Amino acid sequence: MRSRMKTGVTGCLLLGTLLLSGCGIGGCGRTEAPAQEPVYAVADTEQLFRAHPDYAVYLEAEEAYRNLAAEYEADTQRLIHTAAQAERELHEQLSSGAIEKELNEKFRASMQVREAEWNTKLELLYRELLQNADEPLPPTTETDLRIVNLQLQLRALQLSAAERQEKEEELAALLAGKTAAMRPEAELGAEAQARLAALKAEAEQDLEAYAAELTETLRAERDEAQQRLYEAAERRLMPADGESRNAEWRQRLLAKKKELTEREDAIRKDVEVAAAAVGESEHITMIFGKYRTNLTARDVTAEIATKLREIKGGKPSGT
Repeated sequence: MRSRMKTGVTGCLLLGTLLLSGCGIGGCGRTEAPAQEPVYAVADTEQLFRAHPDYAVYLEAEEAYRNLAAEYEADTQRLIHTAAQAERELHEQLSSGAIEKELNEKFRASMQVREAEWNTKLELLYRELLQNADEPLPPTTETDLRIVNLQLQLRALQLSAAERQEKEEELAALLAGKTAAMRPEAELGAEAQARLAALKAEAEQDLEAYAAELTETLRAERDEAQQRLYEAAERRLMPADGESRNAEWRQRLLAKKKELTEREDAIRKDVEVAAAAVGESEHITMIFGKYRTNLTARDVTAEIATKLREIKGGKPSGT
């Protein structure tokens, strides 16, 4: 059973007046009428609250307030869930290494393009030097070019341990399988070897500088990508309209609570008026809403309920 009348009629509902006898037309005699014994009564305040004609309207207001409070709680839980999910997704994205993997692939692809440009320059110079050699030399093979490329990559590339081992093993196999038809650099003259070595050194220096520059650029891209993830998560964690949302909810809940309280107070006052009318008509000194030891007190709940309906005309006040 719901507990009604939080500020309602508990304890004393009505303080009755003591009824004293008046004087007759001939005047007052010397002997006063004995004072009446106080008359006490009790009433079920919860039953009277429910008996009020506006009780159904009160219940509607109470239900509307509960529904609105439940709606607010559900919306709050939805926001909490969304925020928690955003936080989990952010953690997963940052810890998955997806950003770093994408940037590493970009670094590798950019370096390969730069290396290919230098390999082309080295190949053209190597062919030119071979053609200008004092002695006729066998033509350059694909194996020769692959050996040169591998040597450049091992010197210039920032390789993982596994990739470096793979390239070193391939280079060793190519060198071990060379035939007499393959032309090593040693067969070039000193001046030709110096020119080739100078171009290789220039390539290595350029690739090293380019790798450092590319690393800084990609590191900045990584920071920007992470910042975008943080900002996206923050928008879900703290929506821009969060303050206005909370203010709107507070206003709606306070309005519903105010309506409910006003209806409750109106019913309580009507019950007090009806109790006072019954107390006066029945010459009751005091009506209690609750009692513990006075088990002989008269119960006037029904009389007050009848009077309440008479006062309100049997209809809700809003109709």
